[in-house]
Amino acid sequence: MNLEMVGNTLCFSGELSEKSDMNSFRDAILDQKSLGKEPVAIDFNKVERGNSVGLMHMLEVLRDCDAKVCFEQTPIWLVEQFNMLEEFSRLPISVLSFGARFYSAKADDFVIRVLTAGKDFPLLDSYEGFDLRVYAQDGELLEPDFEVCEYFDFLTRFVCGVKLQSEVREA
Repeated sequence: MNLEMVGNTLCFSGELSEKSDMNSFRDAILDQKSLGKEPVAIDFNKVERGNSVGLMHMLEVLRDCDAKVCFEQTPIWLVEQFNMLEEFSRLPISVLSFGARFYSAKADDFVIRVLTAGKDFPLLDSYEGFDLRVYAQDGELLEPDFEVCEYFDFLTRFVCGVKLQSEVREA
């Protein structure tokens, strides 16, 4: 996994696996924390995939650093892990934006859209029965290719919820 600093955001690329350099990941988070830049903004958008060993190492680093972290442009595979692994909800994590898969009837294909908390959907305690409306540039209403209340579940379970978003933008 490669790391690039873009503004105040730690941008990662590659693959999260047992081969990933978790020391660089840890050092980057601790550097931002020591500079008072919490929550630490992390962008995994260019991380193509992660395996179970890489995820466990990432959880260990996040626990050890004890830093508030905010994920931006979170890829679908990581959102799915947030929803499956209870351990993530015990950490001081929030999510500013994340990928979601939608169906476009006009294109007769699926598209990935990045949704931003508080902008593309409201911040709620529960998404049960929530009617998510996302539009293509041409005004077409896109159909979510997921159950909103299940896919958005991680937003309601995280220790920090989504309340840290403004703090990341102010940094």
